[in-house]
Amino acid sequence: MLQSSSQNTRVNVAYRRMMSCPTPYYSTSWMTDGNPGTCSSVKCINWWVDLVGTYNVVDVVITKKEGSSTQGIEIHIGNSHSNNGQDNPRCAVISAFTATTVTFRCNMKGRYVSTHRPGTTGFYLCDVKVYGDFVIQRDTALEGLTWWSSRARKFRGCVTSKASSNPVFRIDLHKMYRIEAVVIRPKTTENFHHSGIHVGLSPNGLSNARVLFVDAESGIKTYSYNFTDVEGRYVFVLLPGSNKTLALCDVKVYGMAIENVALKGVTARSSRDPEINDSVSWLIDTRLDTYVSTPGAFEWMRVDLLVPHTVTAIQVFLESDCCTMVEVRLGNSLENDGNNNTRCGSVMNGTGLVNCSGRQGRYVNLYSSTGGLKVSEVEVYGQKERFNYGLTHDYCYEAQCSRHIVVPAKSLDWAQAREYCRQRYTDLVIINNAQDMNRVYDMMGGLDNHRAFWIGLSQGVPTWTWALWDEARYGAQTFRNWEGGEPVSQHGKYLCAAMATTGKWKGVECHVRNFFICHDGSPKVQQKLVLVARAMTFQQARDYCGAHHTDLALIRDATDNQEVQDMVPERTLVWIGLYAEPWAWVDRSASSFRYWLKTPSYWSLNATGLQHCVYMWKGKWSWRPCSVKAPFLCYSFKKKHMLRMQLESDLDLSDPIVQQLVLEKLKAQMKLKDISNFKIRWRRIEKAGAIGEGGRREL
Repeated sequence: MLQSSSQNTRVNVAYRRMMSCPTPYYSTSWMTDGNPGTCSSVKCINWWVDLVGTYNVVDVVITKKEGSSTQGIEIHIGNSHSNNGQDNPRCAVISAFTATTVTFRCNMKGRYVSTHRPGTTGFYLCDVKVYGDFVIQRDTALEGLTWWSSRARKFRGCVTSKASSNPVFRIDLHKMYRIEAVVIRPKTTENFHHSGIHVGLSPNGLSNARVLFVDAESGIKTYSYNFTDVEGRYVFVLLPGSNKTLALCDVKVYGMAIENVALKGVTARSSRDPEINDSVSWLIDTRLDTYVSTPGAFEWMRVDLLVPHTVTAIQVFLESDCCTMVEVRLGNSLENDGNNNTRCGSVMNGTGLVNCSGRQGRYVNLYSSTGGLKVSEVEVYGQKERFNYGLTHDYCYEAQCSRHIVVPAKSLDWAQAREYCRQRYTDLVIINNAQDMNRVYDMMGGLDNHRAFWIGLSQGVPTWTWALWDEARYGAQTFRNWEGGEPVSQHGKYLCAAMATTGKWKGVECHVRNFFICHDGSPKVQQKLVLVARAMTFQQARDYCGAHHTDLALIRDATDNQEVQDMVPERTLVWIGLYAEPWAWVDRSASSFRYWLKTPSYWSLNATGLQHCVYMWKGKWSWRPCSVKAPFLCYSFKKKHMLRMQLESDLDLSDPIVQQLVLEKLKAQMKLKDISNFKIRWRRIEKAGAIGEGGRREL
């Protein structure tokens, strides 16, 4: 196992992981962002963090809130989530300490790190760091996941290459990883001295950057090397020179898998082959035994990452004899359906990993000008360009994803469509996240993509919403500091919040131009609040903050309010990130997921005095007057309902002809109500005494 004598050579594996409290529910990454100045705003008796993988945890470093007590807090580490991690083995019991930050040596293995105080007295924490190692691969030259540049021979657990020029040992990790350490046990010093370790995206070792030059010393049997900011799929050990022999007995790689951000995206394609029953969401279903197709040349497939990301690499899995060449494009434009964005590279036949070199973009397009596409999977490795939490696109679990999408063959106005769906199904379709969006798009795959379909979102009573909204990250935001009498409701006008020099808030029409204050959530930035002394509308200010920082300022409590107030220039109003959200789902759910073709200008929605409703067109959303007649999308839950009917008649209900006539009549009535998925059968009920003509039967 990799050993280290200093935290400086280790990585804080809890960095920006969500720190959670079950009661009262609260979740934030501020307590793991490495900044001890950001403390929890609630007391909790059990703070815990999920490392999303099993680690060899060496040290846990805890920073408490100034003046708070940590007496009796227990640290538990293990792989059980039961009882919020409290059932895992205990590393330490904290006695009262006066220092703000204390390190605890644990040397334990586990995925969950919890801090718990028995009893009912909660405590504040400011920062938690977890130092340890995560084994992603334990590869030796005998385990089949390796490759040599020349023929090698095996002897007593070690492998020696044939004497050749620049012999190479390669490990293919199959996916992208952030490499933290490599541990190598060579056969002899002579067969390892002056070799180089290369890590990168290319299967050719010399094409990747050399991250280390080995200066081997006699008498040392195992060499451990730590790295920072090293990413790649391939790890090479290369011994330069002619007539060289490379001999290795063991190679271990430690690190963290880089997130495949495509899994939280929305998929689309130019057209569907009518002869193939597939779903475009299969592009990101993690399965390599399903394929998504397009019928001809000049076709495309797209993964929308929902917000701009800095992309390291894109891996594409094609059918082995799929295509002559598939271009991989990345960018923020939907001009020409995204095919005018910058070209990252190309893939031909089988699996290809394209190096995007940290290019920034939201849309990932696969484009072929020579023939149809047949793609199994798209993986995108990167991170959000800005920490913008305005979109909700979490995964949903099976119980939440059981809605069945229905497309009635009718065109109605929005209110009529809602009533129709409620009478026959559940309601107009509700889209809470990216997975819902993919499911709806799959359902529409066989329909005319240029038709507009109503969904269950309409203009409603405005509700005040924070632009930087993420309850899981920031908690429920209920703090308000309105000036007396504010906000004043104005019919037909949508308001946004602005702060005066007094620290009080006013409701101002969103098209008015004001200075504004941005919040920057990047961990590399010390100054989290930024005053922009340029007059813009609320939407322009949001766009500016999103492009240069994160979003408009979020105010959670009186302390935040004071920090923003201190930045407001004299006799000036500044926009903060609170606005009156004019849209409401038919079920009154609080989902903030939106997928606009073009973001609505809230203040102008009622310029005509008409009520507006939302429709889906070409995989995106837009709005128009609710009185327009159009097709629509309903949903229902996949539940089985059993209805029993007892019939009494003067007819002989045991007569097969009578039974058939009754069944046909009932089936006709069901179809009139657009109910097609049903079964009806007869069952006889015996009662005391014989049932003769005119007896009772049950359906």
